[in-house]
Amino acid sequence: MFLETPNYKFIMSTFLPSFRFLRCPLCRKDFKLSGSTLICKNKHSFDVAREGYANLFNKPIKTKYDKTLFSARRSVTLGGFFDLLAETLAGIIAVKFKGASNLTIADCGCGEGTLFAKIVNTARKKIKNIDAVGVDISKDGVKLAAGKNRDMSWIVSDLSNIALKDKSIDVILNILSPANYAEFNRCAKSGGLILKVIPERGYLSEIRRALGKPKSGGENVKKIFYENFKNAKETRITQKQKIPQALKKDFLKMTPLSWSVGAEQENIDFGGELTLDLTILQADI
Repeated sequence: MFLETPNYKFIMSTFLPSFRFLRCPLCRKDFKLSGSTLICKNKHSFDVAREGYANLFNKPIKTKYDKTLFSARRSVTLGGFFDLLAETLAGIIAVKFKGASNLTIADCGCGEGTLFAKIVNTARKKIKNIDAVGVDISKDGVKLAAGKNRDMSWIVSDLSNIALKDKSIDVILNILSPANYAEFNRCAKSGGLILKVIPERGYLSEIRRALGKPKSGGENVKKIFYENFKNAKETRITQKQKIPQALKKDFLKMTPLSWSVGAEQENIDFGGELTLDLTILQADI
């Protein structure tokens, strides 16, 4: 537990909106909040960090998604590459929940949170009262997210056992990330919405070509989504964008595509443009 610094009340006030949606990942009981510690009926406890996030793992998790990758992805997102995606997702949410006075949105696989923040801030133009909860397995990503987005809540949690209550979330986002549809269905409210974003063959094809990697779409992922959600529909977005020289290294660092390349990745030339080519899979619950 951290001391009650001048920031304490502010940090806890930003975390509190999501508190009522959380459950203990060990015994699935509701939490009570004691100071800056989450405690369930069976006395399992998890601290809210001074940055304003809760790590709901009871042991460290190793992942190749590290601070370097997340920092690069933040730079790319702030540079506007994913703006069309953010606007399209926010638009789908606004249409689905037109007239709603409040909404709860969880991004399962939120990474460092910049894209999620853009989606939520755009959606808030239509629906003012939105409680937003970012969920990711990477502590590095969630810590970065919490440090920059204090009007949202952030938790480190596993998609195989998401620390969210049953039927507590209106909108579940899953963007370019692994999914767990059983857990998504458990967490989503009746009348809710699941939005999954998958890459199409043109996505970052210029980088793939420069690295000698084959084009790869999301056909198998799409098939599994339709198997789980018979009423699913899809929206495809495609856009070619000029990339500033200053962001080129960040595009290479933000994607697992370059993991096998090594330090020489910084010298790879993929040209002056990159393609955004994604499909949004939508399921009404």
